[in-house]
Amino acid sequence: MAANPNEVTMSFDERHAHTAPELPPSSRTVQLRAQIDDTRAEMSRTIDAIHERLRPRNLMTHARETVKRAAMNRARTFAGGAATLAGTLAGRSVQARATVARMARENPGPAAALVGIAGGWLIVRVARGRRRNHAG
Repeated sequence: MAANPNEVTMSFDERHAHTAPELPPSSRTVQLRAQIDDTRAEMSRTIDAIHERLRPRNLMTHARETVKRAAMNRARTFAGGAATLAGTLAGRSVQARATVARMARENPGPAAALVGIAGGWLIVRVARGRRRNHAG
């Protein structure tokens, strides 16, 4: 610091500029400066790409596409599951019908009794329904 506040002090470089000869940069210095320039350019491109991704319009487009893709995948999964379930149920239905038919052939007495019980139950249900309709 200068003794007089009105006196301007010079930096070290300014004071010794006349004594330090100008040296040509070494190849290592040139290489480092080129790497620094490349890094700056790469960082600038990265920042520009981040800026572009964070624009509201791009965020909305990305969100819309993500939701649409998820809904399509969910629908495909559901449809595949439903088709598998339908195939399984159809197979079981055919198998159940075949089992009932086989049992009826092998045991005609119980099968006839079962048909009679089911028919009687159906007649009772119909009769009750008609009574309720006439009473109401």
